[in-house]
Amino acid sequence: MRKLIALFSLAAVVAVPAALAKERNVQMFGAPVAPRVGQTFNATISVKIDGKLQPGKAPTMRLISAAGRRINIPSRSTLKAGIYRARFVFPTAGMWRVIVIDRETGRAYEFGRMRVRSI
Repeated sequence: MRKLIALFSLAAVVAVPAALAKERNVQMFGAPVAPRVGQTFNATISVKIDGKLQPGKAPTMRLISAAGRRINIPSRSTLKAGIYRARFVFPTAGMWRVIVIDRETGRAYEFGRMRVRSI
């Protein structure tokens, strides 16, 4: 019984800091609706904690083709803390996954798949 109580106590001590940690929220705006090969797009990425913009390392956008080709696109800070911009081009037609990686936490946020059409 004492071992069981000790185990639950240890689990509570480990779980409390995780429960109190504030979650970062990454959003992306400006993704194209009908993207075409070679067309330049600008995406705006916001990073928030508890609804407030959070400055930090600029996130990275990652495009992954159906064949597994990866393209990393660095974003740039804007004048407003917590807002970043990324400029990107889809190099080939086909299905592409769009992911934003929060460089502060290493967490990846997927923003879906896009069918890129040829010109």
